[in-house]
Amino acid sequence: MSVQINTLHNRITQLILAIVIILGATILFSVRPVAAAETARTPTFNYLEQLYQRLLLAVDSQQLRYQTARMLAADTQSWIDLRTAEGKDMSAVQTALNNYIAALSTAENYTASADSILTTHAGFDDAGQVIDPQAARTTLRDAGRLLRNAHRTLTDATIELRRTISDTIRALRES
Repeated sequence: MSVQINTLHNRITQLILAIVIILGATILFSVRPVAAAETARTPTFNYLEQLYQRLLLAVDSQQLRYQTARMLAADTQSWIDLRTAEGKDMSAVQTALNNYIAALSTAENYTASADSILTTHAGFDDAGQVIDPQAARTTLRDAGRLLRNAHRTLTDATIELRRTISDTIRALRES
C-alpha cells in the first residue's frame, strides 16, 4: 500500500511540475510576440524595396518561362502534325494546344502590364528606394496581382495541355 501511495505521490508531483513548466513556457512565449510586434512598427521600407527587386526578377523569370512555353508549343505542334499524317485523331490535342497558345498570349500581356507598372516605378526612385510608401505599396500590389494572374493563366493551360496529351497517348496505346 505504501508503494502505491509513493507512486501516486510521484505522479502528482510530475503532473504539477509539468503544469508549472507549461504555464511558464506559455507566459515566456506570449511576451516575445508583443516585443516583436513593437519593433515591426518602426518605419522601414527595406521590405518594400526588396519586394520591388523580387518582382523585377519575377518579370525576367516569366519571360524565360514564355520562351520555354513557345518551344513546347512548337514541339507539340510537330508531334500533332506527325500523328495526324499517320492517320491518328489529334483534334483534342490540337484544341488544347490552341487554348495553351491563347493562354500564353494572355499571360504575356499580364506580364507586360506588370513590367510597365514596375518600369514606371511609382513610389520608388530610379535606384529602387522608396520615396512614397503608399504609392510604392500600390505599385507592388498591382504588379504582383498581374504577375500572379500570368502565372495562374499559363499554369492552368499547361496542366490542361499535359492532361490532354497524356489521355491521347493512353488512347493511342490502347488502339
